[in-house]
Amino acid sequence: MKKNYQLFIAFFLLLITGFVQYGSAQTTETFENFTSASGKPTSFISNSQSFNIVTANCSKDVGGYFGVFIPGGKYFHCGQSEPNSTTSTGPNTGGYGVGTNCASATACSGFSNNFIDNGYAPGVNQIYAIKTSNAASFTIKSIFVYVSTNNGTAPSTVVAGATFRGKKNGITQFTFVPTLTANSNGFTFVDFVTAGYGSVNIDEIEVQGGSTVNYIGLDNFRWGSTAATTTINSIVRASSTNPTNQSSVTYTATFGASVTGVNTANFSLSTTGTIAGASVTSVSGSGSTYTVTVNTGSGSGTIGLNLANTAGISSSISTTLPFSGEAYTIDKSAPVVTSVNASTANGTYKLGDIISVQVNFSKNVTVTGTPRLTFETGTTDQPVNYSSGSGTATLTFNYTVSSGNISSDLDYTSATALALNGGTIKDAVGNDAVLTLVTPGAANSLGNNKAIVIDGVVPTVNNVTVPSNTTYKLADNLDFVVN
Repeated sequence: MKKNYQLFIAFFLLLITGFVQYGSAQTTETFENFTSASGKPTSFISNSQSFNIVTANCSKDVGGYFGVFIPGGKYFHCGQSEPNSTTSTGPNTGGYGVGTNCASATACSGFSNNFIDNGYAPGVNQIYAIKTSNAASFTIKSIFVYVSTNNGTAPSTVVAGATFRGKKNGITQFTFVPTLTANSNGFTFVDFVTAGYGSVNIDEIEVQGGSTVNYIGLDNFRWGSTAATTTINSIVRASSTNPTNQSSVTYTATFGASVTGVNTANFSLSTTGTIAGASVTSVSGSGSTYTVTVNTGSGSGTIGLNLANTAGISSSISTTLPFSGEAYTIDKSAPVVTSVNASTANGTYKLGDIISVQVNFSKNVTVTGTPRLTFETGTTDQPVNYSSGSGTATLTFNYTVSSGNISSDLDYTSATALALNGGTIKDAVGNDAVLTLVTPGAANSLGNNKAIVIDGVVPTVNNVTVPSNTTYKLADNLDFVVN
């Protein structure tokens, strides 16, 4: 009894697994209901839903119409409105479709006659699609695909690449490039559920072969009803710090209901300015709220996060995608010195006079401590501490002429004359300022912008020459020379 109970539980779990994986409301279209009298149909009805078989870029003499291949039926050719008079003895013949006796999605025995293909004048770079005729949504679970570069000569083992795109209202919801191996008379099973796309609501599944593919066949189209839908309510900055110079930032994405399967591939970035190399690096969270981390790359500008698709997400999103969220302003541009000037007028200044010198930056800066600017003042250079200007783009250094200072055209000592002196000079987001000054005497230097002469040398008496010792009478001249 216990053994039977365990077997029942195992069977029940297997049944539930299959239900979750492939859903209950599903249909597999094998195209076997058509006969040779049907020509080559370009539409079909599956479980009461009408589908069109679309040839997206067909032109006369390049590629055949995509339609149901029926042995003995007639082919359409691109550019023709009526079936070609030639019967279907071209690229494929009957008996090469995927079997219809399927114990599971992948286990099909035997081979069938009918399938979709682009037979009769196959062509490369063709795009074909299965699309609901009334724009109704569906989910795709699996399909068998046959692609080759040899015009579909049957049976074929030539396998080339194919790209599938799930679309809704003409907007791509997912792109899937499966690995193809000819395992069923040339057909390969393509599983959209395992790839994470089986619950994405679409109204069209598009297939395109690689640049060398000239033949595409499809069979056993397994599709299901639409998945549960919700909305994306918001994507907002998770940090109040904005602008920022951080190497990574986070966003909070909020859905209208609990979802699973949210991953980095669901998101895209919108950037401006010089931003380069930015990427979505991780997604964490559960329920209806997820945290998305973005590497900000290099450069400055803005980075916005968008929900681009629903691939892998347990519920389809009814919100029109892409959905754009908030943006961070990224500022990794360091302040630089643009010029040095003085608000003091041109002229000659003596001991004790004050010269007000301004160092101008490319953006506002904040100062801590006492940065220092050193002037070229003759035998002894004169260091001057920062005076004011924090929070603006102009820092003022008030230089008081000291004894012995002398200069015919006041300037700083070199391009490295501005030093932090234990302090800091940063912009609003924390980028350290570049302290390199314009070369003394060059354009935008202090010496080039102003004509200030410094004379802080105090005169001293070196010697006094007096008249010789003798007796002098009224009206004699006595010469005293002071040096």
